[in-house]
Amino acid sequence: MALTIWFLTILLAAQNPKPIPELKPFLTEVRKKLHTDNLLLSQYTYTEKRTVVHFDSNQKPVKTEVNVFDIFEGSPERVGYRRQIVRNGMPLTPVELQKEDQEFQKRKEPIERKLKQATPAEREKTRADRLKHEEEVLDDVFGLYDVEMVGREMLDGRPAILLSFRPRQTFKPKTEEGQRMLHVAGRTWINENDHELARVHLEVIDPISKSRSGRCQSATTRWSSLGGHRTTNG
Repeated sequence: MALTIWFLTILLAAQNPKPIPELKPFLTEVRKKLHTDNLLLSQYTYTEKRTVVHFDSNQKPVKTEVNVFDIFEGSPERVGYRRQIVRNGMPLTPVELQKEDQEFQKRKEPIERKLKQATPAEREKTRADRLKHEEEVLDDVFGLYDVEMVGREMLDGRPAILLSFRPRQTFKPKTEEGQRMLHVAGRTWINENDHELARVHLEVIDPISKSRSGRCQSATTRWSSLGGHRTTNG
């Protein structure tokens, strides 16, 4: 009997799935939790995979580059680190990784000395300025994009709401980051339970023109699984 009740409960749940949340209240909760990448990810180590697709003058893909980085974001108390682990689709060798670490140590030492010399008041001002700028960037993000709620998906065993977004070209961003985001569209997965960013895919939708030896070349950049799996730094 108990087994029958359990089976009927599962069956009814499948037939009556939880409704998708309304977009505006959902975005309000996301805004409360969301910080721009540098602030949010300063709490984590994470992996960034970047794929760059180059096009010829006829907009046909001619070259694809895949690079992967381990990221340790900086803060007023800590030096950040961007460590490349895959270059052009090939994992770096132990010797190449050691060279990356050595070059970082050379850059790190003078920055660490400067951080240690800063007074508590200076560090607090740096943190306050950073937070203020993060909020200005978020103002641009939530004003810039037309957002559509696509649906619900399971991500790492947890329900996530999939959103797609495209920039409104009439919007006038106030920050440098906002100006760059005018050229970026994409999709993002938001954890439905805690409204935290789980995954984001970004695509540069306007070709970037470059002049090389008198030739014009275009490039479109795609970022995938930015911060897909995050591990706290303690």
